[in-house]
Amino acid sequence: MRKIGMILAAGALMGLILAGCEWESVTDDVSGGGSSNNNNNNNTNTNANNTNTNNNSNTNTNHNPPSQTNVISGTEVSVTGESLGTGQNNVTVYTGVFAHSPVKAGSVTIVAGGYVFTDNGNGTLSGSAGCSGLLIYDTGAWAIDLNGADIPGQAIWASYVYIVPK
Repeated sequence: MRKIGMILAAGALMGLILAGCEWESVTDDVSGGGSSNNNNNNNTNTNANNTNTNNNSNTNTNHNPPSQTNVISGTEVSVTGESLGTGQNNVTVYTGVFAHSPVKAGSVTIVAGGYVFTDNGNGTLSGSAGCSGLLIYDTGAWAIDLNGADIPGQAIWASYVYIVPK
């Protein structure tokens, strides 16, 4: 029962962190696969006294994960240096989701600027200089708190092991 309470508390904390942060999403498209849609509308209406020009543009790009061939479900795959984003001014808490899941417990390292977070194998990340974080292994969701430190322009990346789904 206590374990369920801890899981619910971690979920609530993750929700608060996600709701209170602005975060630029970065994806790591290994395959270059996917699709792209471009819609452009140019309308010009002219009469004796008025000219109206409407230019509308909509671009949607969807990068689908690479298809895996000859990979046995349950196989562990290492990911090294996956880009999670870049530090922003006045932001000290970051959240995201790894490109692959489920993630193997105890395998995660996240580096944010000069701060290193290591996976304790129980859903928590221990960081240098009093920093901390959380993981949800099934979904690959993560959150890190830099304990008030600001890392504008610095890379945030991760290495981890995921298990090929069945």
